[in-house]
Amino acid sequence: MDKDGYPIFQAEPTLTRRGTRWLWEHLHGSIPAGQVICHRCDRPSCVRPDHLFLGSVTENNHDRDRKLRQSRHEEHPFARLTADQVAEIRAMAGRETHREIAARYGVSRQAVSALLGGRTWKPDDPAERLVA
Repeated sequence: MDKDGYPIFQAEPTLTRRGTRWLWEHLHGSIPAGQVICHRCDRPSCVRPDHLFLGSVTENNHDRDRKLRQSRHEEHPFARLTADQVAEIRAMAGRETHREIAARYGVSRQAVSALLGGRTWKPDDPAERLVA
C-alpha cells in the first residue's frame, strides 16, 4: 500500500505502479490521456474490477462532492468558522470592512474576502445545504 492507502503493484524491480492502474490496463488496455481510475465503492484499497471506472479528474471530483466524501465547512479539521458565523459575516457584508470582520472572527481578511466572494463556503455546496 502507498501512503494514501492504494495498493501498489511492482511489475519490475524498478517499476512500481498503483494496483488499480495496472489492473485496468491489464483488463482493458491503456488509460486514455486525461483519464483516471475512479472507485464506485470509494475505498482506495479496493481493486475489484467491477468497482473501477474511468473518468476525468473533474468527474472524479464531482463524484467525491456528490457523495460528500470530503470534509467541508465545520466538519473540516482546520475550520475556524461555524455555519452560524458564516451567516453573520454575510449579513455584515457592505456594513463593515473585510478587515474589521476578520478581526472580529479571528480569521484573515483574505478568508473573509474568499467567503464573501463565493470561493469558500459556496451556497451551492451540497455540504452547506445539509448545514442550513
